[in-house]
Amino acid sequence: MPGRPDGPRAWPDGWRPSIRASPAIASAKVDYNPQPSDNIKDAGGAPLWPLRPFGPLRPALRAEARLTLGQHSGTLLEELAQLVQEHPHHERIALLRMGVLYRSGRRSEALSVYEETRARLAADLGLDPGPDLRRAQEMILLADGMPEEWPRRLFGARWRETVTVSAERSGHRTTAGAAPPVPFVPPSAAGFTGREAELHRILELSQGARHSVSAVAIVGAAGHGKTALALEWARRHHGRYPGGLEIVDLQGYSARRVLSPTEVLRTLLTWRGMSPERIPHGMAELTSLYHSELAGSPSLLVLDNAVSAQQALALLPPAPGSLALVTSRNRLSNLLMTAGVGMIQLGPLPPVDAHQLLRHVVGADRTEAEPEATAELAALCGHSPLALRIAAANMVMHPRCRIADHAQALRTDNRLGCLAITGDRGSSVGSSLALSVRRLGHEAQVLFRALGSLSAPVADRSALERLTGLPRARVSDLLDLLFAEHLVHVDGAGRFHLDELTWQYARLLAMDDTHTATGIRTGQPEKAHQSSSPRGGL
Repeated sequence: MPGRPDGPRAWPDGWRPSIRASPAIASAKVDYNPQPSDNIKDAGGAPLWPLRPFGPLRPALRAEARLTLGQHSGTLLEELAQLVQEHPHHERIALLRMGVLYRSGRRSEALSVYEETRARLAADLGLDPGPDLRRAQEMILLADGMPEEWPRRLFGARWRETVTVSAERSGHRTTAGAAPPVPFVPPSAAGFTGREAELHRILELSQGARHSVSAVAIVGAAGHGKTALALEWARRHHGRYPGGLEIVDLQGYSARRVLSPTEVLRTLLTWRGMSPERIPHGMAELTSLYHSELAGSPSLLVLDNAVSAQQALALLPPAPGSLALVTSRNRLSNLLMTAGVGMIQLGPLPPVDAHQLLRHVVGADRTEAEPEATAELAALCGHSPLALRIAAANMVMHPRCRIADHAQALRTDNRLGCLAITGDRGSSVGSSLALSVRRLGHEAQVLFRALGSLSAPVADRSALERLTGLPRARVSDLLDLLFAEHLVHVDGAGRFHLDELTWQYARLLAMDDTHTATGIRTGQPEKAHQSSSPRGGL
């Protein structure tokens, strides 16, 4: 028999344990510790304790056993709802809650749990759901597998259990799309601070929805809190839309593939309870069907993380009184040419709001004890909500370190290296900026790297002409591409500037880059752009 693995993510390759659910586990208390008599065994029948006897995994084990035994009652749902409140970012618990709803014939509510979890992870941590949750959502959307097959078919590769049920299955079956859509109220981002002027402006624009305004675009640089603002407004005002609230991640700036309008429309129709076999495939037919679904019932639609105006335009609700909130790092200039679209340009937080965000996450006792260091740290973060949250999370994980120590590290060390979640380098300001740079073409990427060679984050076009040897017209065209992605800001009179953290990122690329600006003219291959890493090799 193999030795006991260190937790459920460390199973030896090629060995798949078999967990046989028993009534002893299903009826156990929340503080239950596995025992041999509870029939948890390996593939050879020997006793096995694969789960650590502490943390939220204990009640999750119990809930999983009850679900496997077909005991998906209202009591189990209540327990899982309480667990979600206690552990709002624990994806395993959200996965089990989706399973209970799905097996109970409440398919639309199961999908709502996914969107609720996705919104909370994005707003609080700036993260996407893991592969298990994404796979579960996809299988439910496509009706890939009957409800009674949960949880066997909805665990990803990281959870390699195979479950056999020792009790009789319930035999419950659900017709796809039978349940009506159940909207959820998006959670408020932890420590959501400020933005009252922007929230009021969206309200002003939305009040004209019955006459002209059909969408409000919220645009800004990476990490400025566009998603959090859209979700906060939706949380406050979703009751004004009797047709319901729907939130879609378009995956425009993501390590995942960008969603096409066709895919999004199919998802939206599925959420409204339409069975997959009734949903057409052609874009024109999908649009017509979706418009008919919205007719006479004003709805609120959040189109998060759009990559372009074209992607968003195909999804705007046509019904009078409906409103779409579109978030993007792209300036979405083409939307301004479309009748009834308003625009919110989102910048960094004002210093007082940045201080309040740190106070909420780190604690008033620490920020009030070091007010000057807190102000310096906020400035070193560029007052960017994402950078502030990452810095605050690291301070919470190191309670014995002074805020002044963290500020000194940002001031003297690799600032972007410090602005990463400890133990998770993919959750960082640098990886977020990389997603923006990845969207650029080869020449624009090389020009962005050239900006890192400048002595300051402020320059004029003539400096870039001398640096690159390119004619003024070509430099202007490439700067326009960077401007469209909020990577540079134009100050007028031929001058431009970069946000401090964006410039720091360009400097890192310039130091690591083996190319020079002449790579634009010679068309040399760009190894970093060809990388398949989540950071885009940038």
